[in-house]
Amino acid sequence: MDSPRSNAQQPSYRPPMAIGQQYPALGYGPDGAPRYAYRQDPPAEQTPDEPVQQYAPPPTPPGDPRRRTLLGAASVVVLVLLLFGAFKLVSGDDDSDRTAVRDDTPVSQNTTDPYLPKAIEPTDEVPGETTRPAPAAVEADLDVEAAPGSAILYIDGDGVKIARTPVDGKWSETIRTSTGLLQLRVIPGPGAPASCTITVDGEAVAHDELPADAGGSLACEARG
Repeated sequence: MDSPRSNAQQPSYRPPMAIGQQYPALGYGPDGAPRYAYRQDPPAEQTPDEPVQQYAPPPTPPGDPRRRTLLGAASVVVLVLLLFGAFKLVSGDDDSDRTAVRDDTPVSQNTTDPYLPKAIEPTDEVPGETTRPAPAAVEADLDVEAAPGSAILYIDGDGVKIARTPVDGKWSETIRTSTGLLQLRVIPGPGAPASCTITVDGEAVAHDELPADAGGSLACEARG
């Protein structure tokens, strides 16, 4: 005879706490087989993943061939105009493109202007400009007496010059300059006294001298 629990509803058990763990049977049948044993719930059916659909943009409709032809022709015209403008800038007239500078001579005033007062005499001079005469050239004789090989520095119309006294210790040079400033420097060598002289129109305008082995340098300066 079946157990009074044979007609009862099978109880629900939670899954075992550990892997391999089983709950004991709650009863046995007439043949001795366990009844109401724990049976694990079958796994839920998994729905297959749906394939991801990729969106592709619609193909671009072909453009109007007439419009493309017009755009190409316009591009060619613009390019030709740019090249023509660049050529004109390079090969243009220098006189028309030259910017007026400060030293350009301004256009003189018309001397037949009826509104010009008779007390004012028209001239071609620029207002505010003063005419200065060019400085006259100065000719001078430079003379140096020092030990052979002494260094000499002087200024002429071409700039600063360097020379050395010859073996006899006497050096002379005639210069021509328009600066009006005459300068002569001598670094004498040892063993002999040294002197320098600047002469203009037969008159000594500067002179300096040092005794032998005194050290230092000679300086002759004058303005013509």
